[in-house]
Amino acid sequence: MMIINLLDCAQFACTRYVYIFISFSFHVQNSGDNSMKRIYVILAVIAISALVASGIYVWQEHARQSILLATTTSVQDSGLLDAILPDFETRNGISVHVVAVGTGQALEYGKRGDAHCLLVHAPALENVFMQNGYGIRRITLFWNTFVLIGPKTNPAGINGTDNITQAFLKIWNGGALFVSRGDLSGTHVKEMEIWAVCGIDKEELKERTWYVNASAGMGTTLQVANERNGYTLSDIATYLRWRQKLTNLMQMQIAVTPEIRNDYSLIITKTGSVEKPSETDAFWNWMCSALTRSMIENYTINSERVYNVYW
Repeated sequence: MMIINLLDCAQFACTRYVYIFISFSFHVQNSGDNSMKRIYVILAVIAISALVASGIYVWQEHARQSILLATTTSVQDSGLLDAILPDFETRNGISVHVVAVGTGQALEYGKRGDAHCLLVHAPALENVFMQNGYGIRRITLFWNTFVLIGPKTNPAGINGTDNITQAFLKIWNGGALFVSRGDLSGTHVKEMEIWAVCGIDKEELKERTWYVNASAGMGTTLQVANERNGYTLSDIATYLRWRQKLTNLMQMQIAVTPEIRNDYSLIITKTGSVEKPSETDAFWNWMCSALTRSMIENYTINSERVYNVYW
């Protein structure tokens, strides 16, 4: 990458100068010549200045050629970013620093100016974010589905003819253990939307002992559900990534309806467009390219494709 080459050159030049300076200092110390000592002092000042300047240069180059992407734990846990981001970094010489949190927290990073780009999946929250002027550009790039995961014993009696709302009502009526992410992530927002369609609000849920708030990412929430034999809502990609470790759980077979579609959108924040205009433009163009969409569409977990792209 270009940034590595630039930094290597700066560090080599600085190191070489310091080596010469140290060699000269030994010679001066063994000499009684005052003029030589004055030259030594001057060289010492130059050496220190070179070190400081090199440090500033390294910091500026690092800051200029990197962006911070705040995304969801579901995207990170799926392994997608590890598979595709190296291509962007190699082509553009721009490092992408990823922070994986819930969508709500990612949007907060964008509001505070702590992130240049967002990759999130809560359309209602994203709309508010854009309307309030925190985002400059937004595009929905790809989607997968939410899935209901539950104990192999299936205590709520959910079957393939149930849609997601009917399945949630069976969990409610039967008092079956349910583990919520509880972190204002896109998955948590979707879960609360489903409960609302069932006519159940969050205050009612808090009163139920069988309703467990994990306050965690998707991977951890799945582990809690596995340990406690509970149901949970997950994106399909993260579930497939964890499936072999979830020995007590299985994917519930329910009717496929529009409610379980899970859209992922890219947002360039206002901060990103001001502080990193060329870098965020490059990232936007790369994410929207046919090459990247093809990589996303062909990404597999255990030989199963997990994302569908909008062309």
